[in-house]
Amino acid sequence: MRLPRPQDRWLRRRTIAISVFAAMMYAIEVSLLAPDVSSVALAAMPVVLLGLIVFAARSGRHPQAALVGAGLSLAATAVIHSTILQRTFGTVELLLLLVLVVGAARHGSRRSAMAVALAASVASAVLLLRSVALWWNTAELGLLLILVTVAAMFLGLHLREEDLRRTATAEQVRRAERLDLAGDLHDHVAHYVTAMVVQAQAGHEIVEGDPATGRQLFANIESIGQEGLTAMSRMVGLLREGAAAEETRTVPQGLTAVHELAARNSATGPQTSVEVRPGVDPGNWSAELSRSVQRLVQEGLTNVRKHAHHATSVRVVVDAEGDDVVVRVRDDGTKSGRVRFRSSGFGLIGLQERVSMLGGTLSSAAQPEGGWELRATLPRTAKAVR
Repeated sequence: MRLPRPQDRWLRRRTIAISVFAAMMYAIEVSLLAPDVSSVALAAMPVVLLGLIVFAARSGRHPQAALVGAGLSLAATAVIHSTILQRTFGTVELLLLLVLVVGAARHGSRRSAMAVALAASVASAVLLLRSVALWWNTAELGLLLILVTVAAMFLGLHLREEDLRRTATAEQVRRAERLDLAGDLHDHVAHYVTAMVVQAQAGHEIVEGDPATGRQLFANIESIGQEGLTAMSRMVGLLREGAAAEETRTVPQGLTAVHELAARNSATGPQTSVEVRPGVDPGNWSAELSRSVQRLVQEGLTNVRKHAHHATSVRVVVDAEGDDVVVRVRDDGTKSGRVRFRSSGFGLIGLQERVSMLGGTLSSAAQPEGGWELRATLPRTAKAVR
């Protein structure tokens, strides 16, 4: 699997530039060595070779096919050199051949890359046998060409490993994001399911004595269930590749989401008020900070539903202290009474991790005058560390 990367585009442009340069050098070579030979006949072979290399550089999907075509073009060029020019084989074609060897080793299978490198090495050595005159020993030059071809193959293999490493890194980033969204999904579902359980427990106790109130409680359960399904569908949509950006724009975040959570909690549980103190400027919050404030309030209200059975009111305070945003969720309940719904603990664990990643602090404790408070301090300028 290949991903579109700026590095790939840069490498492709560089390959095309090398090919164009080689074609220009070939034209200069022809004009100097064979001015009387038909320019059309001599230009046809390198033009075809150049086209094949450009195709391979742009697609990266058929390096072997491009190499076979380039080999045929190379052979035809060699025939022209030996029969018409009567001179030694030039280096331009070898340069382009090495470019294709790199492409084959990078994008083809390992077996085909080895076969291509072997064939190119043999071809380079055999071409020397028809040379009329060489300023260097033929065997030594042939060995050098073979080593250069092998080096091109290893360069392609190195680029292949870099591609695999970048692909693996990208997959790890996507997996981390999916896990993060899965944590959000857990928090959303826990919030709605807890509300449904509390309403159902209350309904069992009062349905016989007050049928009208009981019917209203079950209507609330139905409404909460529908809202939970909608939220879960939205979060699952975020888990699908390519949907995150579109969905994030439609999901309320920050103080807007806090007010919605408070209104929903008041409708189905203790009366919940939201106080935003002077100095709080949500317009300057980062997306991660807005999302974290929402998560803090959501988890705080969920804990109130689970544990503060005697709470009659909940107060959410968002304050600014220096460069920090302070969020407090406090209820007036007590710890007395039988706990009828046990927490899994994952919500606060995930919340602690999120706050720590932002460089903030999180505490949850009983208050001397009664009730329980969840308190978090988040730096306004911090960014999440992934």
